[in-house]
Amino acid sequence: MNPSNPSFSPEADPGYASEDAPDQMDGDQIDGELLGEMAAAMPGTPPSPALWARIDAAAEPRVVFDWSRTINTSLADGEWRQIAPGVRRKTLWSEAAFLIACDAGATIPEHVHGRFEHCVMIQGELLVGGRKFRSGDYHGVPEGIAHPPLTSPDGCVFLIHKG
Repeated sequence: MNPSNPSFSPEADPGYASEDAPDQMDGDQIDGELLGEMAAAMPGTPPSPALWARIDAAAEPRVVFDWSRTINTSLADGEWRQIAPGVRRKTLWSEAAFLIACDAGATIPEHVHGRFEHCVMIQGELLVGGRKFRSGDYHGVPEGIAHPPLTSPDGCVFLIHKG
C-alpha cells in the first residue's frame, strides 16, 4: 500500500515490479515501450536549450558538407544568353543541362531534337502543340522528333537535360 495513495495496490498493477522482481531494470536501462508511455503522459513542454545541447553532443557526428565541390546558382545569378527574342538560356553543370527563361508572349521556333530531351517546368506555363505544361510538369522528347513552336503566354522557366 502506498501511504500517500491508500487505494494503490502494487500487486493489482501488472506493470509494477517489486524490488524482488528478477526482470526489474537497473538505473541505466530503460524499456522503450515504458519510455514511450511516459513521454505520451508528459505535458507538451519542449526540451530546454541545455538539454538540446546535451542531446546534440551525444548524437553521432554529422557529415561535413563540402560546398566547394557543388554547383550552386539562383535564377537571377549566372550568365543568361539570348537564343531567340524574349528567350534566354543559362548553362548549369554541362552544355547538356540548362535553364530556359521565356518572357511573356515569347516563342521558341520549331526544331528537331538531336538527342532525347528531358524538360521539367519550374515556373509559369509553356504551350507545346496545344498542350499546356505548368510548374512541376515533365515533358520528354526522343531523338529525331520535331517540336512545333513553343510559346509562353505569361512567361516561364524550365530545365532541359539532353541525355
